[in-house]
Amino acid sequence: LPDNQVFALAKDLDGAIWVGSHNGLSRVSDGSFRNYSKADGLPNTYIRSLYMGQNTLWVGTYGGGMCKFSGGAFTCFTTKDGLSSNFVTSLHEDSFGKLWIATYGGGLNRFDGQSFTAYTRKDGLPSNDVWAVFEDREHAFWIGTGGGGLIRLSNHTLFTTYDHRDGLSSDVVLPIFEAGDGAMWMGTNAGGVNILRDGRFSALTTKDGLADNLVLDRKS
Repeated sequence: LPDNQVFALAKDLDGAIWVGSHNGLSRVSDGSFRNYSKADGLPNTYIRSLYMGQNTLWVGTYGGGMCKFSGGAFTCFTTKDGLSSNFVTSLHEDSFGKLWIATYGGGLNRFDGQSFTAYTRKDGLPSNDVWAVFEDREHAFWIGTGGGGLIRLSNHTLFTTYDHRDGLSSDVVLPIFEAGDGAMWMGTNAGGVNILRDGRFSALTTKDGLADNLVLDRKS
């Protein structure tokens, strides 16, 4: 492993595990590592997010934009191609095959394979620092921001904001996940885990036995 600071994991169709670290991208299969760096086409070795789509691995770098790895090669996209920020924090492919890209400083982007559409404070986001994006079973998108709380985006136009005034324990929302009962779970910075169920928030913190109130990632 090229670095002990690991930020993202993904599993491909062959069962191999992809690891995004502070110093490159690795593929782990049968106990052996294949490491990728700038020499292999990565624009930046600070890998902040990964998403495994259909035969395509999407790689979000922190400072070098976004890349897709397919056919053994990287194709990369930056602000020169229409991405609103080169600091990519989270990736999610929706049920229609569109890729959603959370960025630091540039809000949320949607990529249709040809062009980017950006959602920023001008469109209703309370913050351009976005740390997570997740599509629920009703095809609404939940957006975790750095200081603006939790956002629900429906029909690509309607933003609903939830923050500390609604019971959220921290306005810095990191990973987001939908449970089987429809409740939305989210990790926060300093507020532990929050659960939104039937319009109300509850929190699990160190007082409840959680090891730390900073919750950075989730895996289903």
